[in-house]
Amino acid sequence: MAEYDNTDNGGFEGFDIPVPPPFEEGETYAATLTGLRKVDFEDKETHEPRSLISWGFVIETGGETYDIEGTSSTATGPKSKAYGWLVALVGAAAVKGGARFQPDALIGREAMVTIGMDKNDYPKVASVAAMPRS
Repeated sequence: MAEYDNTDNGGFEGFDIPVPPPFEEGETYAATLTGLRKVDFEDKETHEPRSLISWGFVIETGGETYDIEGTSSTATGPKSKAYGWLVALVGAAAVKGGARFQPDALIGREAMVTIGMDKNDYPKVASVAAMPRS
């Protein structure tokens, strides 16, 4: 067996396994949109290129701040998830044919997010609704 010299690990300091946010499926929290990014990938069945939008939110609860993401397709028709999430963030009157929303105009907006669990039981944004009116 060959010896391995670990005296120079190139700055590698080990692995930190994140603790999942303490959310349960179906819980709803006030959240702020912090980012949007397009994620390109290959469909596992058709091998066709596809894209999704990852929506980053921050939730502040119990004195702690948590980052959480949800995804939607790039479709923006009235029955799409992205359309519903845009309505929750900017209001139904603003989301009409011909409207265009740049990420910078959406970042910082608040909404209510409902928690779901991904296939690894890690919390994700399942749905987004408008903040209650004061």
